[in-house]
Amino acid sequence: MRLAPNSRSSQALAASRLHSGSGNTPFSRSMATSFGLCSARGDPRVRRRPFAREGVALRPFQPASPERGFTLVELVTVIVILGILAAVVLPRLGGVGVYGERASSDRLVSGLRYAQQQALSRNRFVRVQIGQPSPARFRFHYCSADVPDPASCPDWHVLSPPTTEQGFWELAGGLQFAPSPPTIYFDALGRSVDGSGSVDGPTPIPLEGGDVTITVEGETGFAHGA
Repeated sequence: MRLAPNSRSSQALAASRLHSGSGNTPFSRSMATSFGLCSARGDPRVRRRPFAREGVALRPFQPASPERGFTLVELVTVIVILGILAAVVLPRLGGVGVYGERASSDRLVSGLRYAQQQALSRNRFVRVQIGQPSPARFRFHYCSADVPDPASCPDWHVLSPPTTEQGFWELAGGLQFAPSPPTIYFDALGRSVDGSGSVDGPTPIPLEGGDVTITVEGETGFAHGA
């Protein structure tokens, strides 16, 4: 009786004869070869790989790895971060004096504008003593009476800004005013005047140890950096 090649019982019988030591018989070798259990050459107990050449081992399939790179969003993010660092860090490397000058000029301009607002709201003369009580400070006073000029004021009262109770502000960054600084008066119209009540021209206020000069315009009383 001939076994059908596609029968499972035939495959099991051929495999059992191979492993039981009877694999050298022509029947078992041919059966194993026909059912694909071994190759026609070599060890009959080693199954032949399909599509493989003799003596050449097949390597497992490995997909090619995609190329790595930067996206446009990542590049733009890096450029923005570098720009922020350059704007913040590089000026500090040039020295603290630049920031000290800017802070001092901003504080002086704020103090002069505060004094001008107080002269308008109080309808009195307001005095700003530059370099008092020390070369790095300036303080504020307002006249106690309604007089025609600052020189006629009988008494000056200390005017304390909202940010301090000492009656004066101090420059930042270790800067101070140049020698013989002027005294600024604001009248009830917010103009910068002299001791006789006449409108002053542009009054410069230089800062010693820096390149910053604050100017107070006479007619408008506007304070700004030069």
